[in-house]
Amino acid sequence: MAVNIFLLFTLIVEHFFFEFSFLKKDFESEYKIRSIARKTSLLIWIFPIFWTLLIFSKGKIEEAPFFIALIWVPNLMEIIVFFIYKVQRPFTLFIKGNEMIIKQNYIRKRNLSELTQINYDRFSKEFILSFKHKSKIYIKTREYCIDDTEKLLEILIEKSEYNLMIPQNYKLTDLK
Repeated sequence: MAVNIFLLFTLIVEHFFFEFSFLKKDFESEYKIRSIARKTSLLIWIFPIFWTLLIFSKGKIEEAPFFIALIWVPNLMEIIVFFIYKVQRPFTLFIKGNEMIIKQNYIRKRNLSELTQINYDRFSKEFILSFKHKSKIYIKTREYCIDDTEKLLEILIEKSEYNLMIPQNYKLTDLK
């Protein structure tokens, strides 16, 4: 039992310090965008809810408190991180020269001169940036102020070597 509690505590502390160190990491840049809030997917709630309901329906509650706590720790930490983002409003997008740095789940760097296409997904409210040599980057517009998003679009179009345009299905009203 003591080992289980120690493992849960270690998992919580590790997750918290990872997020906290990631939150405090800053980059020198010409242009920075603050994140209004960190959006989470509802899909992360399906796994713990499913397993918790399965355990309760089988009547095995006494045998599985550690397992229930273990599957709920990441979601509880996600709630804590959500409120930390709401209060701290950290910088999560940086542009220095032709380099764009995004802090999402991990740090991603892209050369903006290689940006070939900007798409906008109206369902998920995110920009899809396609690059010549590296993978696509998804930027959730709901995480940023409208003015910052507009300025970001201008910078992206300006820095790219390709002939880019604002996506036709993108509207300012979509961001609200």
